Amino acid sequence: MGEIKNRISDFLSAGKEEAVTAVIESDAFPEVVKDIADVAVTEGTASVVGGVLGVLAPRVYGAYLGYKEARFERHVLKALEEMKSRLDEIDQRLSALPEEERVRFQTEYSNWLLDSIYDEKQESKIPYYIQGFVSMMDKDTTDDTMLIFMDTLNQLTTLDIRVLGMYGFNDDDVYKVMNDFNVDNDELNTSKEKLVRFGLLLRKNDLQRDENLDGIAEYLTKIDKESKKTKPSTVRLPSIKKISNSKSYKISSLGWKYLRRLGMTQF
Repeated sequence: MGEIKNRISDFLSAGKEEAVTAVIESDAFPEVVKDIADVAVTEGTASVVGGVLGVLAPRVYGAYLGYKEARFERHVLKALEEMKSRLDEIDQRLSALPEEERVRFQTEYSNWLLDSIYDEKQESKIPYYIQGFVSMMDKDTTDDTMLIFMDTLNQLTTLDIRVLGMYGFNDDDVYKVMNDFNVDNDELNTSKEKLVRFGLLLRKNDLQRDENLDGIAEYLTKIDKESKKTKPSTVRLPSIKKISNSKSYKISSLGWKYLRRLGMTQF
């Protein structure tokens, strides 16, 4: 065990990048990993694993950054392709803006777009970013609306967007979505609930429950008002509709607005 610890110590003490690289790329590296596992299991200590992570972390992080940079380059190229096909529209929209708003789109909002594209994991969503960015080139766009749009889009998946569109148009159905994305009903329901949290979909049961509560509140208000009269009138109890046991949804006004910004009219 002492010899094994010495080998591990030699590896962990290799402070220079060249030394670490040499060990990692050598035939001896699997043996070092095995030695580390043996010591960690035998002694039940986290120090060995912590030491290894401390050595490998810079290399792993560097590889991770390299991956993100390569992905970002692909996303930017895709974004430029989308913008190139819409140069006339972009020019017209920007020209119609007051100078202050136009400068904001050319500087601050463009930087936000790049930030969002950098963090985006699904390349297939890049056209949505460009479509939304261009469609929001009007004087009513504020910092908050732009940030909300970008942040929301960044957190939605292509499945989420497709599900939202399913509630906005009649040319798509649940079975086609499930087949195209290879998901089951539970996964689809998870996507629906996610859209509810973002305010893009509404639960019909919640709407009916609110309607029932509003009716009861109005009834109690009338009862209280009539009880103070010398000759109170009869107040009829409102019709209370039963809440369905099954979940159903409808698109919200915000959901419609989001679809319009994404330019989604069909799939």
